[in-house]
Amino acid sequence: MRRALIRLLPAALTLAAATVTAVPAPANAGATTISVDNLRTGWDADEPGLAPSAVSASDFGQLFSTAVDGQVYAQPIVAAGTLVAVTENNHVYGMNPATGAVTWHRSVGPAWPASAIGCGDLVPNIGITSTPVYDPATGAVFFMAKVNDGPDADHPHFYLHSINPATGAERAGWPVTIQGSPTNDPATTFNAKTAAQRPGLLLLDGVVYAGFASHCDYGPYVGYVAGVRTTTAQMTTLWSTEAGRSNGMAGIWQSGGGLVSDGPGRIIVSTGNGVSPAPGPGTSPPGTLAESVIRLQVNGDGSLTAKDFFSPFNNSRLDQDDTDFGSGGPMALPAGFGTAAHPRLLVQTGKDGRVYLLDRDNLGGNAQGPGGGDASVGPPAGPYNGVWGHPAFWGGDGGYVYQVENQGFLRAFKYGVNGAGLPVLTSAGTSAATFGYTSGSPVVTSTGTTSGSAVVWAVYSDGSSGANGQLRAYDALPVNGRLNLRYSAPIGVATKFVTPATDGGRVFVGTRDGHVIGFGRPTTAALTSGPTDFGNVAVGSGADATVTVTATRAVRVTAVTTTAPFAATPPALPVNLTTGQTLSVPVRFTPTATGGATGSLTFTTDAGTVPFDLHGVGTRTGLGATPAALSFGTVPTGANKTLGVSVTNTGTTAVSITGFTAPAAPFTATGFPAAGTTLAAGASVSVSVRYAPTAAGAASSAFIVTSDAGSVTVPVTGTAVTGAPHLTITPNPVAFGQVPVGQTATQTFDIANTGNITLTLTKAAPPVGAFNTTTPVSEGQQLSPGDVIHQTVTFTPTTTGSQSAVYSITGDDGQGAVLVQLTGTGVTGTGNLAAGRPVTSSSAQGGYPASNAVDGDVNSYWESANNAFPQWIQVDLGASVSVGRVTLKLPPAAAWAARRQTVAVLDGATGAVLRPAADVAFDPATGNTADIPVTAGVRYLRLQFTGNTGWPAGQVSSLEVYGTGGGPATLTLSPASLAFEDTPVNANSDWRTVVVTNTGSGPATVSAITATGDYTRVTTCGSVIAAGANCTVTVTFHPSAAGTRTGTLTVASTATNPTATVALTGTGVAAGTATLTANPSALTFAATTVGSYSGAQNVTVTNTGTVAAAVSGVTTAGDYTATHTCGTSIAPGASCTVSVTFRPTATGARTGSLTVASNATNPALSVVLSGQGASASGANLALGRPTTQSSNTQSYGSGNAVDGNANTYWESANNAFPQWIQVDLGAPVAVGRVTLRLPPSTAWATRTQTVTVTDGATGAVLRATVTVTFDPAGGNTAVLSFPTATVRYLRVTVTANSGWPAGQLSELEAYQL
Repeated sequence: MRRALIRLLPAALTLAAATVTAVPAPANAGATTISVDNLRTGWDADEPGLAPSAVSASDFGQLFSTAVDGQVYAQPIVAAGTLVAVTENNHVYGMNPATGAVTWHRSVGPAWPASAIGCGDLVPNIGITSTPVYDPATGAVFFMAKVNDGPDADHPHFYLHSINPATGAERAGWPVTIQGSPTNDPATTFNAKTAAQRPGLLLLDGVVYAGFASHCDYGPYVGYVAGVRTTTAQMTTLWSTEAGRSNGMAGIWQSGGGLVSDGPGRIIVSTGNGVSPAPGPGTSPPGTLAESVIRLQVNGDGSLTAKDFFSPFNNSRLDQDDTDFGSGGPMALPAGFGTAAHPRLLVQTGKDGRVYLLDRDNLGGNAQGPGGGDASVGPPAGPYNGVWGHPAFWGGDGGYVYQVENQGFLRAFKYGVNGAGLPVLTSAGTSAATFGYTSGSPVVTSTGTTSGSAVVWAVYSDGSSGANGQLRAYDALPVNGRLNLRYSAPIGVATKFVTPATDGGRVFVGTRDGHVIGFGRPTTAALTSGPTDFGNVAVGSGADATVTVTATRAVRVTAVTTTAPFAATPPALPVNLTTGQTLSVPVRFTPTATGGATGSLTFTTDAGTVPFDLHGVGTRTGLGATPAALSFGTVPTGANKTLGVSVTNTGTTAVSITGFTAPAAPFTATGFPAAGTTLAAGASVSVSVRYAPTAAGAASSAFIVTSDAGSVTVPVTGTAVTGAPHLTITPNPVAFGQVPVGQTATQTFDIANTGNITLTLTKAAPPVGAFNTTTPVSEGQQLSPGDVIHQTVTFTPTTTGSQSAVYSITGDDGQGAVLVQLTGTGVTGTGNLAAGRPVTSSSAQGGYPASNAVDGDVNSYWESANNAFPQWIQVDLGASVSVGRVTLKLPPAAAWAARRQTVAVLDGATGAVLRPAADVAFDPATGNTADIPVTAGVRYLRLQFTGNTGWPAGQVSSLEVYGTGGGPATLTLSPASLAFEDTPVNANSDWRTVVVTNTGSGPATVSAITATGDYTRVTTCGSVIAAGANCTVTVTFHPSAAGTRTGTLTVASTATNPTATVALTGTGVAAGTATLTANPSALTFAATTVGSYSGAQNVTVTNTGTVAAAVSGVTTAGDYTATHTCGTSIAPGASCTVSVTFRPTATGARTGSLTVASNATNPALSVVLSGQGASASGANLALGRPTTQSSNTQSYGSGNAVDGNANTYWESANNAFPQWIQVDLGAPVAVGRVTLRLPPSTAWATRTQTVTVTDGATGAVLRATVTVTFDPAGGNTAVLSFPTATVRYLRVTVTANSGWPAGQLSELEAYQL
């Protein structure tokens, strides 16, 4: 254990029962902003009227349900006594918060239609989506509206309004239009059409800030933060998440969570998919910041600058799978929850379900952790189910974080600190039931930090439609791993990702079916009393208390009840009380398990039931663990999952940790408390366990923590699987064929996981308009291997002609979005002209008559006589009609294998050939359906069969005939040419978009879309572009050489212009250059004994150029060796460190050089090295001399360092730097060099120690503080030379050790030189 590279808490550290400083409850200003405060904690700490007993009371329930015009996506707020609600139809309401009565109402303009962009995320209208904010300084409520007041739906506007909450009247000079260009990207203009404003507004320092994303990733778009001053009605700033990229994406949507601020001038946001940052430090944010948490600074002129960021190391995979990091909104922990090293913490969870703790002052950049991993505050917990929302916080009971998982649980995380001193969130409990997709974000109400007073509120939804919406309330403190559901009530259709509001003993929530609902207690209870806390009680024993209630009016008490572990002994009942009279009831608390317990003492009266809160803590001497065991479930090989355990002193007196046993591979654990750590009564320490399997199969192990009061064992289990998920969608495209205008046709496609491990659907963007679905698949839906979802879609044409749309679905299998192409044609008439019409045939096999072909049942069919081709079937359409298409079907059962039939279409009356004989393919994979285009006027339509590869007969289960519809197609491409910005050779330009529109009257069948030259394209265009429909092609420029580069985008189709083109031009510019500098440019080493080596000195190598420098080698010449952190590339502005050690092979001056070879403009950066080789002179003055030390561990005393035996050693107390060792040389002697050694065994891994050499009598510094390296390859020896000094008491002080948290020396040797 001595040589393991583990950092532990100082042994002298005592972990107190409260691992945080005293935390005052946040001041309650009412529900004036989303999630209570600018930290977005969701913690309303002044709600005694929403105590658990009040929520359980019989008279707690719905106070009102007020109908409003439009869906309510924004959280209602309470401003100066008025409940303010806003809707997607751009209506704003002022209400009485007690009754819901509308006191004023106004409209701020027409809402924008979602069909204008084809996005089904929020339908049918988009108006006011984000949560408003109230400013007491101006007495105004601010809200953002999207208004369809431009010349057409392509030109809406965003307006920030400022109104009086008492009257709804607009302030003079308002609203303010959001417009202009970002200060960090002046070439890009704010695009109101593609922008969506979902995050709650932030009021900070007299400015209202709004974050923007997009609708269904419809581009071009980027994320924005806009600022508007509250006093002068003007914008202060517009900032872009993707500087220099007009379609870089990186939207700020946060599932409605508000922009965060933790102090003046500081704003924190999270972003979704787009162009993500490359590896680099957080303090140097690049211009492209997708999949990131970003800290913005407000400058003196009001503009914004990115000062810090964090992006997961796998951000490119998150982007590819649409696993938005920014689906979750950030939440900052209040002051007092943190450590000295990390005092200001932030919680962030995205779609992949990993729970990150970040340092708000040092977010961590990208890939800055060990091995290129995350530099978060410890490894992220999870993954659990993904989060479309934001967390809430409760500051009592040591601190808890709550979040609602998509198709997962309401989960409570206990805040704690692990044995290494790092803050940790540990899953402590969950709801019993899961929450469906679109369920909302939680909030917490409490009476200050009083234990047992907190309730967690959240809105439940069955799925994407919002059906079965419920408001739910849970006890905040988990008991035995469960959050107790205290209350639930139906609310109708739940809004997507809604957050409840709380104020004055009431809870408010808006709904998707246009209601604002209030919950609370309508009157004063008939009995009053306070909560009863029994304190700490040993398990198996009991404690007594008396609950005394006072009548507020005449009341008759008929029963008094409670539940275990509480028991009541009521007086003889019934009892009649008059106003002011009291009734006392003895109650006993008998805990059966450790930890907190809550309950209610319920009085049944003639005025209803009245409960009062009971609380106590069960204790038992020793250690406990929450959870008691860890189950990692199924984890793919090569992946990893991290879960946490809180190890708690469940007794009433402090215990001393005596040791631990880590779990066996493939499990690893960090954060164990060091031996000697004192754990105060009720205190906890968090241990994180990581499961990283490398081979398939089940694994199990355990870890143990021991103390002087007993031990706790935590079993850990997991199962590894090898493989991958795979999203498969069939059929694709989905063809509806001809559908009469105004009628609806339904088709189904299958969403399947054809891989062998679980697939998660990370994005599902249904269409809106003629193509639609009422049961969209949920984002976050998990499909086990072999699972299939049957997704129904409808086509309801409102006009004639071919039409198309896309249903975009993305899984976490790495293939990106799968675009399901939906096509159909609107026609006039009655649809299938052959349905139910008279039909004849040349023959029919027994039981399979011709009438089966027109009966509407695809499972019945006509079959002709066998082996007797030709055969025919004919339908009488009743009159001559204009026919445009014949559809033939065979039964869809898989038993009908794929086949081809040779079919001609004839006029049965004249024999005229309407379509010559040709093979028609039938395939079960596409529904055994085939379309035959026909253009003719005919009454008797005959099909003549002359061949069948599947059976020797003519076969048809459905013969359908449709009328003509549409005319020629013409494609228009806009713009007609694209000129790209100058782009460095081998780099990518910004994406540019071409809109392809069918301006004709008939469909265009697309055969190819190509881009030539140094250009690449992606497209949303399907195989058919309906008349009047459009799609997009996005093109990027990737120059392969400098100079003008041309190309052509070509759309080939059946349109009248069969090859529509767009000219592509751009200029490749010579790539930038890299230049390396070294600081310092020379190193001089002190005299060092031949055969030993010096301490390391560092050179910082910096790339001052504009492109990355490729490093091909770092070498030394002469008596010098080097190690480095440069890797193979140094990014522009980045630095690395080269550590050089002097190893003289001879006496005298020894010169050398350090060379960094690269492709920079200075390809061989050189640093001059010099040092003096010294011969060993004289005897070891310290050998066998008396020693003293600051401390030692066990038998590792300081005498071991002067005994001449390199295998014995001194070790100080652990985790208690600084430490020192001192040798008495017997008399003042000249000393100019010390040699420090560790045992040479290779079991002592390479490490560094930071040391200072001083005169122990006077304190004079002989050798200034230096970090020396002990390397087994060099004998684990370090030599320190210094100007000769006369000293008797030679002291070496150690302040750090990378290999073990203590000072360690096997030999301390002193020489004259």
